[in-house]
Amino acid sequence: MIGALYNGTSGLYVNQDALDVDSHNISNVNTTGYKSDRVSFADMMYSTKDIGTGAFTNSVDKMFNQGSIKQTGNDYDFTLQGEGFFTLSDPMFPTKEYYSRAGEMHKDENGFLASSNDMHLLGVTSVASGDTITSDHKNLLGSVTYDDGTSIVSINSFSKDYYPGAQTGSSGDNLKTASLNLQDVEALKSAYQNALNNLTDPSVPAFKQQDTISIGAGAFTDGRLSIEINGMAYLQDFDTNIETTLTKLSDNISKAKGIESSVVTDPVTGDFTLSINSLISGRTESIGDLTLEGAIFSTPTNVTMASGSGQELADAIYTDLNTKIDEIRTAMGIAVPIAPDQNVVTNTTTLTKATSNSSVASSSIQLDLNALGLSENGFGDMTVENGNIYLTQGGAKFIIAQVAPVNFTNKQGLNPVGDNLYEKTTESGDPVYIENQTKVSNKGLEQSTADLSKELVNLMVHQKAYEANSKSITTADEFLKTAIELKK
Repeated sequence: MIGALYNGTSGLYVNQDALDVDSHNISNVNTTGYKSDRVSFADMMYSTKDIGTGAFTNSVDKMFNQGSIKQTGNDYDFTLQGEGFFTLSDPMFPTKEYYSRAGEMHKDENGFLASSNDMHLLGVTSVASGDTITSDHKNLLGSVTYDDGTSIVSINSFSKDYYPGAQTGSSGDNLKTASLNLQDVEALKSAYQNALNNLTDPSVPAFKQQDTISIGAGAFTDGRLSIEINGMAYLQDFDTNIETTLTKLSDNISKAKGIESSVVTDPVTGDFTLSINSLISGRTESIGDLTLEGAIFSTPTNVTMASGSGQELADAIYTDLNTKIDEIRTAMGIAVPIAPDQNVVTNTTTLTKATSNSSVASSSIQLDLNALGLSENGFGDMTVENGNIYLTQGGAKFIIAQVAPVNFTNKQGLNPVGDNLYEKTTESGDPVYIENQTKVSNKGLEQSTADLSKELVNLMVHQKAYEANSKSITTADEFLKTAIELKK
């Protein structure tokens, strides 16, 4: 009978624990990223072979199963679909790290990506180099983001305004009207973007094609000159003398996109050299024979062949762009600035990706482009792709950080400390980055795994069990009373 009292009492204790756990689950049924608790019981040591001594609470375990995802449309709401945890730190104590499944984030007053309790979300952050894009650099020249296997690299180039443009050169010497200069810039921009898109190609030194055509001092006195460049015919009728005719032909050739032409007279012999040069490194120009009245008059001599690929080609075309825009702005009456306030600027952000199953050197994620030294305009639209955070601005795209979810050898060993946070312990082990085990995305939140209907049923079950155990105590008490009365 005394044993029955102890058995009933232990039953009250364990069912009270169960009621506490279930009520805690119910109170967190709408808590983002909450993982429900499960209580498990075990029987106590038996006093004899067949008679037990009650029950005790064996453990209360977190159920780290996947919660459903609710789409919110908010850029700053993050989800983990699969294993792992976000890593957070208190900015007041940055060396102390916490772990959470709750992805309710925001951009704090200092530009950092922070949780709802103002802890910084940690990740692998990129390294920025190059120039700062100022408010004067309004024109996007080229932008690319590529993955070389170990790193993600973003390159963005801008220029100051070169509109409405201005005439450069002079008749017979690389003459370009304002509209032709703008046309050449567009051709250079297209070539530069194409070079950026092929940066992973082998790097080969880049050169611009240069061709010359020799014409004797008294080579002709009448007729029509014609030359075909990139499939387009450029014509010029004889006008006054050979020099005037060649000068006008050169001016026509300079109308070709990405081409410059000039005429030089030899002061000794009086012979002429017609130069036809590409403005764009690496671009091959198709230059045909110079004809007079349809007959071959002179064949071009290739002085420099077009070549280049990979990084060297991109760098060379970037220099070509810089030269052209400096030329236009100088012709507009704007002095070429001194670095770092140059007319053309570029910067690079490089993110070295985390290695799977290794510890992660993570830091706070800064979302202010000005604080990162990338753009004086600190604002950018955030996008998340495969856990990588990008900021876009004016057509440019900057790789900022990688959200690297971590996991533990024994998740049950984590210490829950409230505020949707866990601490690591010796039982949990150290966090390691897990690749391909979790999908990181935004614009959604993971819901609580507490099932209200299940928890309500559990409440009723434990309530009845509590009542039954209390009944066993009162029954044992009646037995004791009867035994005492028998003694009387």
